[in-house]
Amino acid sequence: MQHIITCPHCHTSSNHGVHVCVGCHADVHYGVPKEARIAAFIAAVAGGLFAGSRLQFTAGWVVGGVTLVAGLWLMHHIFCDRVVFKPMYHTRHE
Repeated sequence: MQHIITCPHCHTSSNHGVHVCVGCHADVHYGVPKEARIAAFIAAVAGGLFAGSRLQFTAGWVVGGVTLVAGLWLMHHIFCDRVVFKPMYHTRHE
């Protein structure tokens, strides 16, 4: 069964998986936002540095790796149904 998504800008219905709205040509983005991935990476580095400074150097690498994998896995499940329409603004070229 195909999922239907509706553009909030032009109210055109499209099949899930399209990359451009057929009505207003807005870019369609799915899944985890780039900012959330960056936050997971920063949390992994911070957790690894903290564990490495308090315990052993190797423990820092382990904690950092586990934090990164767990964070990305969790974000994948949180944002699995996320669909964002970003309208395209065209400028005139003379």
